[in-house]
Amino acid sequence: MNVLARIKRFLTYWVIKTTHGMLTCGEADQFMVDYLEYRLDPEVRERFENHLENCICCKGFLAAYRRTIELARACAEPAVPPDGPRMPPALMEAIIAARKGVPPPS
Repeated sequence: MNVLARIKRFLTYWVIKTTHGMLTCGEADQFMVDYLEYRLDPEVRERFENHLENCICCKGFLAAYRRTIELARACAEPAVPPDGPRMPPALMEAIIAARKGVPPPS
C-alpha cells in the first residue's frame, strides 16, 4: 500500500471514529445480538442505529442475522402439533400392525 493510500485510510478511520461517536463496523458487529434482544443502553443503541443509517453493509448483515434467527426458531418448532398427530386412528393402527408383522384389522 502506498503512502497516500495509507494516509487516506487513516484519515477515513479517524473521521469515522471522531464524528459524533460513530461506531466502526467492527464495533457495531459486537452489538448485533444485544440490539436484537433490546439489551443496549439508550446511548449505545442510538450510536448503533446511527451507524446502521449510514452503513449498507451492516444494515444488510443485520437483516441476514435476523433471518437466520427466524429460520433457526422455525427449525426448533416441533414437527408434531402439541395436541398430537392428526393421523386417522385406523391408519395409525394399520402402521403399528404392519411394523409388528400382524395383518391390519379389517
